[in-house]
Amino acid sequence: MNNFKTIISLAAIIMSVLISNTGAFAEEIGTVDINKIVNNYSKAQEVVADLKVKESELQKFVAEARKDLKSNTTSDKKVLEDKYNKELKQKSDAFKQEEIKQLSVIQENIATAIKNVADTKNIKSVFKKESMIMGAQDLTDEVIKTLNTK
Repeated sequence: MNNFKTIISLAAIIMSVLISNTGAFAEEIGTVDINKIVNNYSKAQEVVADLKVKESELQKFVAEARKDLKSNTTSDKKVLEDKYNKELKQKSDAFKQEEIKQLSVIQENIATAIKNVADTKNIKSVFKKESMIMGAQDLTDEVIKTLNTK
């Protein structure tokens, strides 16, 4: 019976040490809600809107080319189709390059803001909010504020 009390006491001491240390670790861990950041980052919204406009212009070009090809009854239809295909490829490639460039800038800005906020709060590790159940400091709102003040 004495051994049982000793084991229970030892277990209680270990649990209290673990619980008290959890708070120290939680102070060094942060989380961010990436979707919320993207949805509330004004520059990201501008980029998304700009890309939608450019995508719409590309779709309009395709529709006009199809209409023109459909109404063309000359023997040069194949030449015209090749011309439109070449132009579409150029426009499509330019759109993809622009999209990659602009989204890369957004990603870099978000990563930098997360790092800066974490550094000011002495947070050593930052995870996606979805991957943490509890025990971390949410940095999302401060990251959004930092991004939108630039």
